[in-house]
Amino acid sequence: MRRSTVFFLLVGGLIAMFGAGACWGEAVRVQVLDVSGQPLPEAVVSVAGLGAGAPPADVTLDQLELRFVPRVLAVGRGGSVRFLNGDRVNHHVYSFSPVQRFDLRVKRGEDGQSIRFDMAGTVVVGCNIHDWMLGFIRVVDSEHFAVTDANGEALLDVPMPWPEAATLRAWHPRIAENDGEVSAPLAAQAVLTTSRPLKPDPWLETPDYR
Repeated sequence: MRRSTVFFLLVGGLIAMFGAGACWGEAVRVQVLDVSGQPLPEAVVSVAGLGAGAPPADVTLDQLELRFVPRVLAVGRGGSVRFLNGDRVNHHVYSFSPVQRFDLRVKRGEDGQSIRFDMAGTVVVGCNIHDWMLGFIRVVDSEHFAVTDANGEALLDVPMPWPEAATLRAWHPRIAENDGEVSAPLAAQAVLTTSRPLKPDPWLETPDYR
């Protein structure tokens, strides 16, 4: 192969990889804390202001030991949630939330049914058979989101460069301000702290069946 051919192939490959439209990804580490500085697990962290991205992925919400698993689930707007039943009993899953109303009879051993969520917001999920069962689906208008771990931390892979208007948002059913949400400018290392004490724990009344 002639040198000139090799040169043009190399240049073409570099342009394809690092052209003007290319986006670089950067890991964004986020921690969510309550007003006393304690970590807040099960908070949904997302990035707003990045524009349209990839189609949302579908997720699942299971029912195990008469509980929703996970208790807090995040899904991108336009994505679907499949409701499973890993229990030995039947469940009757429902929601009256304006974001998405539904009523599903999920029998034991079935693969369940899927529901698409086209509106961003919070969906409170219950079971008509087991009144103590409580779950939350947070529908985010973003493809970059995660749920915080036991240390209140989440890791997001966000494309670069960031628009100036891009912000981090954290939602949790116990956050008392702004419909359960706190926000901060997007940064590679960020801490989001609530400004008010948390609401009462919604799961305290859940019986222990383990």
